[in-house]
Parts: sequence; structure tokens; C-alpha cells
Amino acid sequence: MNKGRLHQSFYRNGPSHRDGADVSFHDIRKLFNFASITVGRWVTALEQQLAANLFFDALCDLMTILNVNEQVLSLNGSLSLAFGSGGQKHSSAHYNSAKRQLALAKNAGGGALAHEWFQKR
Repeated sequence: MNKGRLHQSFYRNGPSHRDGADVSFHDIRKLFNFASITVGRWVTALEQQLAANLFFDALCDLMTILNVNEQVLSLNGSLSLAFGSGGQKHSSAHYNSAKRQLALAKNAGGGALAHEWFQKR
């Protein structure tokens, strides 16, 4: 059974931001000041934990690359995130302008978050 991209091993070339520790979507919302983070009801606890760690690493990498602080990535608290919720058919990620929300599907690849952020900032 194919469990999707989330369950594959990932390689990233960059500094460690978590030193192996787990983070939660609550930690991400608080640190980056996102207006909200929605996790879909079909996302298991394991998928949620894996995704939170990957989101955190991706956001920290983006912050480092752009040389900006956490508030910039949430557009000063006006941007929301969704994972496994509010997606569009056949899309790994999209931006919902009515909600000012970046939505990533459970099968979104590693570059989906940065791609959508740059498209909609």
C-alpha cells in the first residue's frame, strides 16, 4: 500500500532547526504568528506530527534563505495555513484568497509551501 509522500524519507541540505525534536502545528502558529492553522479530519496523528516537523523545517529554511524574521512568513499574522484540508482536486497546494490561506495536500512535495508562499505573498 502506498502511503504517499509524507511517509517517504526526506533529505534536506541545511542547518538543523529542531535538533531532532518534534514540533506541533500549535508551535508553528505561535512562532510564526499565522492567523490560524487548519488540519484536515482525515490526517492521522502520525501524519500530523510528520507534517508539522516538515512545515517547521521548510519555514525555517525559507526564513534563512530570505534573511527575514518569522513575522514576514505569516505576512504579519494575516496568512493562514491548512494541511489536508481545503485543497483543490489534482493540486498539491493552492492559495485561497478569500481566506488568505495557503493549503497543502497530504501528498504535497517539499517545494509546495515555498512555491505557494512566493506566488501569493
